Amino acid sequence: MDALNCIYTRVSTRKYIGNKTIEKCDMDKILMAACSSPSACNRKSFEFIVVEKTEIIEKLICVSGNYLPLKNASAVIVVVFETKNTTREYNHHDCAAATQNILLAANAIGIASCWCGGLIGDKNVERLKDVLNIPKKITVVSLIALGYCEQQEKKERQIIANKIHYNSY
Repeated sequence: MDALNCIYTRVSTRKYIGNKTIEKCDMDKILMAACSSPSACNRKSFEFIVVEKTEIIEKLICVSGNYLPLKNASAVIVVVFETKNTTREYNHHDCAAATQNILLAANAIGIASCWCGGLIGDKNVERLKDVLNIPKKITVVSLIALGYCEQQEKKERQIIANKIHYNSY
Protein backbone atom coordinates (compact mmCIF):
# COMPACT_ATOMS: atom_id res chain seq x y z
CA MET A 1 0.00 0.00 0.00
CA ASP A 2 1.46 3.38 -0.90
CA ALA A 3 1.72 6.10 1.74
CA LEU A 4 -1.12 8.32 0.53
CA ASN A 5 -3.52 5.40 0.10
CA CYS A 6 -2.62 4.26 3.61
CA ILE A 7 -3.38 7.72 5.01
CA TYR A 8 -6.62 8.12 3.04
CA THR A 9 -8.00 4.69 3.96
CA ARG A 10 -7.15 4.68 7.68
CA VAL A 11 -10.23 4.75 9.91
CA SER A 12 -10.88 4.35 13.63
CA THR A 13 -12.34 0.91 14.24
CA ARG A 14 -14.33 0.37 17.42
CA LYS A 15 -15.53 -3.22 16.97
CA TYR A 16 -13.13 -6.11 16.58
CA ILE A 17 -13.36 -9.83 15.99
CA GLY A 18 -12.26 -11.47 19.25
CA ASN A 19 -9.68 -14.23 19.70
CA LYS A 20 -7.43 -13.36 16.76
CA THR A 21 -3.81 -12.78 17.72
CA ILE A 22 -1.55 -10.29 15.97
CA GLU A 23 1.50 -12.15 14.65
CA LYS A 24 4.82 -11.13 16.22
CA CYS A 25 6.25 -10.12 12.83
CA ASP A 26 3.29 -7.76 12.29
CA MET A 27 3.61 -6.27 15.79
CA ASP A 28 7.32 -5.77 15.13
CA LYS A 29 6.48 -3.85 11.94
CA ILE A 30 4.08 -1.63 13.87
CA LEU A 31 6.64 -0.98 16.61
CA MET A 32 9.38 -0.30 14.04
CA ALA A 33 7.10 2.33 12.49
CA ALA A 34 6.51 3.84 15.93
CA CYS A 35 10.24 3.99 16.65
CA SER A 36 10.83 5.54 13.20
CA SER A 37 8.63 8.55 13.94
CA PRO A 38 10.15 12.02 14.17
CA SER A 39 11.02 13.40 17.60
CA ALA A 40 12.48 16.58 19.04
CA CYS A 41 16.28 16.54 18.72
CA ASN A 42 15.87 12.85 17.79
CA ARG A 43 15.65 12.04 21.52
CA LYS A 44 12.89 9.45 21.01
CA SER A 45 11.26 10.30 24.35
CA PHE A 46 8.39 7.89 23.68
CA GLU A 47 8.11 4.40 25.17
CA PHE A 48 5.53 1.70 24.45
CA ILE A 49 3.75 -0.85 26.57
CA VAL A 50 2.38 -3.65 24.41
CA VAL A 51 -0.54 -5.42 26.08
CA GLU A 52 -1.44 -8.73 24.44
CA LYS A 53 -2.74 -10.78 27.36
CA THR A 54 -6.52 -11.00 27.31
CA GLU A 55 -6.78 -10.84 31.10
CA ILE A 56 -4.87 -7.54 31.19
CA ILE A 57 -6.94 -6.08 28.34
CA GLU A 58 -10.05 -7.10 30.34
CA LYS A 59 -8.70 -5.12 33.31
CA LEU A 60 -8.13 -2.12 31.03
CA ILE A 61 -11.74 -2.42 29.88
CA CYS A 62 -12.91 -2.42 33.51
CA VAL A 63 -10.87 0.62 34.57
CA SER A 64 -11.97 2.49 31.46
CA GLY A 65 -15.69 2.08 32.15
CA ASN A 66 -16.20 -0.51 29.40
CA TYR A 67 -14.61 1.60 26.67
CA LEU A 68 -15.91 0.05 23.44
CA PRO A 69 -12.72 0.14 21.29
CA LEU A 70 -10.89 -2.06 23.81
CA LYS A 71 -13.47 -4.84 23.66
CA ASN A 72 -12.18 -7.79 21.61
CA ALA A 73 -8.96 -5.93 20.78
CA SER A 74 -6.12 -8.31 19.97
CA ALA A 75 -3.61 -5.93 21.54
CA VAL A 76 -3.35 -2.48 23.06
CA ILE A 77 -0.29 -0.26 22.75
CA VAL A 78 0.11 2.34 25.48
CA VAL A 79 2.30 5.30 24.49
CA VAL A 80 4.13 6.96 27.38
CA PHE A 81 7.11 9.16 28.21
CA GLU A 82 9.23 9.77 31.27
CA THR A 83 8.15 13.08 32.81
CA LYS A 84 11.66 14.22 33.77
CA ASN A 85 12.86 14.03 30.16
CA THR A 86 14.80 17.20 29.26
CA THR A 87 12.70 17.96 26.17
CA ARG A 88 9.40 17.59 28.02
CA GLU A 89 7.75 20.43 26.13
CA TYR A 90 7.98 18.24 23.04
CA ASN A 91 7.28 14.84 24.57
CA HIS A 92 3.56 14.98 23.75
CA HIS A 93 4.44 15.85 20.16
CA ASP A 94 6.88 12.95 19.95
CA CYS A 95 4.27 10.55 21.32
CA ALA A 96 1.57 11.88 18.97
CA ALA A 97 3.84 11.33 15.97
CA ALA A 98 4.60 7.78 17.16
CA THR A 99 0.87 7.17 17.68
CA GLN A 100 0.10 8.26 14.12
CA ASN A 101 2.83 5.97 12.77
CA ILE A 102 1.32 3.06 14.72
CA LEU A 103 -2.11 3.76 13.21
CA LEU A 104 -0.73 4.00 9.67
CA ALA A 105 1.52 0.94 9.95
CA ALA A 106 -1.38 -1.12 11.28
CA ASN A 107 -3.56 -0.02 8.38
CA ALA A 108 -0.82 -0.79 5.87
CA ILE A 109 -0.67 -4.43 7.01
CA GLY A 110 -4.41 -4.98 7.37
CA ILE A 111 -4.81 -4.48 11.11
CA ALA A 112 -7.62 -2.23 12.34
CA SER A 113 -6.93 0.35 15.04
CA CYS A 114 -8.41 3.07 17.22
CA TRP A 115 -6.62 5.90 19.02
CA CYS A 116 -8.25 5.84 22.46
CA GLY A 117 -7.54 9.37 23.67
CA GLY A 118 -10.71 9.53 25.76
CA LEU A 119 -9.16 7.32 28.43
CA ILE A 120 -6.42 9.78 29.23
CA GLY A 121 -7.91 11.84 31.98
CA ASP A 122 -8.86 12.07 35.60
CA LYS A 123 -9.29 8.82 37.49
CA ASN A 124 -8.83 6.57 34.46
CA VAL A 125 -5.11 7.26 34.13
CA GLU A 126 -4.33 6.42 37.74
CA ARG A 127 -6.27 3.17 37.53
CA LEU A 128 -4.64 2.38 34.19
CA LYS A 129 -1.21 3.01 35.75
CA ASP A 130 -2.07 0.63 38.58
CA VAL A 131 -3.10 -2.15 36.18
CA LEU A 132 0.10 -1.81 34.12
CA ASN A 133 2.48 -1.01 37.01
CA ILE A 134 3.42 2.32 35.42
CA PRO A 135 5.62 4.44 37.74
CA LYS A 136 4.47 7.92 38.80
CA LYS A 137 7.29 9.55 36.79
CA ILE A 138 5.78 8.17 33.54
CA THR A 139 3.09 10.14 31.66
CA VAL A 140 0.51 8.23 29.63
CA VAL A 141 -0.26 9.94 26.32
CA SER A 142 -2.35 7.50 24.32
CA LEU A 143 -3.74 4.00 24.02
CA ILE A 144 -4.17 2.33 20.65
CA ALA A 145 -6.49 -0.63 20.31
CA LEU A 146 -5.44 -3.05 17.57
CA GLY A 147 -7.34 -5.95 16.11
CA TYR A 148 -9.24 -7.35 13.17
CA CYS A 149 -12.70 -6.46 11.94
CA GLU A 150 -15.23 -8.09 9.65
CA GLN A 151 -15.03 -5.36 7.04
CA GLN A 152 -13.11 -2.12 7.22
CA GLU A 153 -15.36 0.92 7.07
CA LYS A 154 -14.88 3.14 4.03
CA LYS A 155 -14.90 6.90 4.45
CA GLU A 156 -14.92 9.47 1.72
CA ARG A 157 -11.96 11.82 2.11
CA GLN A 158 -11.85 15.36 0.89
CA ILE A 159 -10.12 18.63 1.59
CA ILE A 160 -12.06 20.51 4.27
CA ALA A 161 -11.95 23.97 2.74
CA ASN A 162 -12.84 25.92 5.87
CA LYS A 163 -9.91 24.30 7.72
CA ILE A 164 -7.30 25.47 5.18
CA HIS A 165 -5.78 28.96 5.27
CA TYR A 166 -3.09 30.25 2.95
CA ASN A 167 -0.58 32.95 3.94
CA SER A 168 -2.68 34.16 6.91
CA TYR A 169 -5.66 33.13 8.97
